Amino acid sequence: GDSIMYGRFVPLIKQYAKKTILIVQPQLVNLFKQSPVISDGIEIYGDIKEFVANHKEEKYIHMPLMDTPYPLGVDTHFIPYSGNYLRADNPKDFDENKFNIGIAYSGDASANYNGRDIELKEFYDIARIEGVQLYSLQVGESSNQLKDVPDAISIIDLGKDFKDFTDTANAIAGLDMVITSDNVILNLAGALHKVTFGVFNKYPNYRWFNLDGPNVRWYDSVKPFQCKEEDQWAPAMEEVKNAVLKRLRR
Repeated sequence: GDSIMYGRFVPLIKQYAKKTILIVQPQLVNLFKQSPVISDGIEIYGDIKEFVANHKEEKYIHMPLMDTPYPLGVDTHFIPYSGNYLRADNPKDFDENKFNIGIAYSGDASANYNGRDIELKEFYDIARIEGVQLYSLQVGESSNQLKDVPDAISIIDLGKDFKDFTDTANAIAGLDMVITSDNVILNLAGALHKVTFGVFNKYPNYRWFNLDGPNVRWYDSVKPFQCKEEDQWAPAMEEVKNAVLKRLRR
């Protein structure tokens, strides 16, 4: 999620360097390479050893991606590329007779960022809306919650077939919207400019500095919903359900 969120600053860094090289997680390499905003004129690697092997004789300055806003003079009044700066070249097809919603309820457990995950059961009322079909975008251990979904609730597991974030992006691009907690899916959906409802705890991560407006400022297409009390997700999810119903009535 951090790499997707801060990847928007790479095009601005390019103007200050003779050569710009981006090293990201292997699962993001293909997705970033197919983005003309990010990949134009730069080299992208998913392996530091591969980078070193190709640049043994060169001198370079290393800067963590999350440090890029400081030298660029970025503040809350200047956040570039709040629209789409990533793209999906092969959007997945879904049932045109359904309102297809992708969901993600849990972030990376290794991120040491507590208080953002939502129990899957909080999405059940949305799954019960006539005409709505939910699709889980979760991968790894967090997808285990799908095993306990009641038979009367339909949530289709897409994440089990994802090989990297290009697959995830193609799925998101074909959906009607995404509902997600604060995790990588929120950032990916926002970077793809997909209509997204982002659900936040009362005390979110510091970067979400304004959750009172029509969007989260980092992404124009992400509408925030926030708990009034810490870890009290039900009222926030009720607001999300009502917002989904409102969209269906259009």
